[in-house]
Amino acid sequence: MNNPIFTSIFAVHIQDFLKWKGSLGYKPNSYMRTLLLFDMFCNKNQIEEPHISKDLYLKWVSSMTNNSIKTINNKCSVIKQLSIYLTNKGIASYIPRHFKKEIKNYTPYIFAEDQILLLFKQADKLNPYNNRSDSFVFSFPALLRTLYAMGLRIHEATSLNDADVDIKTGTILIEMSKNGQQRILPMSDSLKLVLSQYVEMKSKLKLAGTKDGSSPFFIAPNGKRLEDSAIYYMFKRLLNKCNIPHLGGKKGPHLHHLRHSFAVHTLAKQVRNGTDMYCSLPYLMSFLGHRSIEGTETYVKLTNDMFSEIMNDIDDSLEDFF
Repeated sequence: MNNPIFTSIFAVHIQDFLKWKGSLGYKPNSYMRTLLLFDMFCNKNQIEEPHISKDLYLKWVSSMTNNSIKTINNKCSVIKQLSIYLTNKGIASYIPRHFKKEIKNYTPYIFAEDQILLLFKQADKLNPYNNRSDSFVFSFPALLRTLYAMGLRIHEATSLNDADVDIKTGTILIEMSKNGQQRILPMSDSLKLVLSQYVEMKSKLKLAGTKDGSSPFFIAPNGKRLEDSAIYYMFKRLLNKCNIPHLGGKKGPHLHHLRHSFAVHTLAKQVRNGTDMYCSLPYLMSFLGHRSIEGTETYVKLTNDMFSEIMNDIDDSLEDFF
């Protein structure tokens, strides 16, 4: 993310913190988004004192209702580092000592393939409320298909700019990655068609874009970039229309579960096509932007649980390996 704008009471301190981290060789992509979210949170809650109190920290943690324990830990780690930085500058701030432990038996919701098709169908029927110019329904059908077809995290999709999506070559450049890893992903022919139609619709809005392609790709009709929180709300509305119950808590289904479903469905398709599971995992790891193969291996069990009839064909020695 180039030249982010911070506007809360912490704006100057966050900018100084980023410069300090940069001088130590850290890449900002791994924590920039958390700082932007924290900045927005402070504005929304009208925080006027430039120090992180215990109450502010706990309120920040409690606001992350749709995040996994691991994601909460990562975000809290960034704010802890900011607190330490502020304290070292003479601005006494609360420094948390403990984070929540990861839940090892967490199992994400995996959509059935017919549920995915139903979500797409119902998304196409959504209408903007009172024809508002800031309605994200305009982009939602294309965004939903991109999230599933590419296995993207929501912030990776909403952070895309026009220059990142190359319809001619059928590729998408991911720069705002969770792990700070830039990657170029190929589109399927069907997604390429969807995004071509979406770009054509965008061109009819007569918006003033930028020559360098830095305008947001997924937008509301007024040209504004979509917000993650608004997309989460729309997804819950879509689940209701599809009669897919939301079980609450971590059971979901949540928007991020489209990414998990992509991974499981991809592995299942590879097995059906006779591809060795061991050969598929490194490619899937790179496609998803994982740092290690361990994070991708969890999808083997999920695929086995959901598609046991095809997984029975896996060689016994390979199954023991995983």
